[in-house]
Amino acid sequence: MTETLYHVTPRVNLESIYLHGISPVFCRTGESCIYLCRASRVHWAICHVMTRHDVSCAEIAILRCNVHRSNLTRFQRGLWRCRAVVEPELI
Repeated sequence: MTETLYHVTPRVNLESIYLHGISPVFCRTGESCIYLCRASRVHWAICHVMTRHDVSCAEIAILRCNVHRSNLTRFQRGLWRCRAVVEPELI
């Protein structure tokens, strides 16, 4: 069973993401995981990425992902962690 969630990232990462998927290897938090959110938290995620990566709203991409539930761990209300690669065909 899959869950449709959203990954917010700077646009500069799109080429790599479409080639290799979203990989925990590139996580900057030391947690080695991908952060995903429900549609209700996308606005918060955009603001978070703008602040964390020092980019403008125009430099943000929002990716809709289908992720297997078994790969998800709840982080906060509406936010999830995934330690597996989200393959390009699932984005």
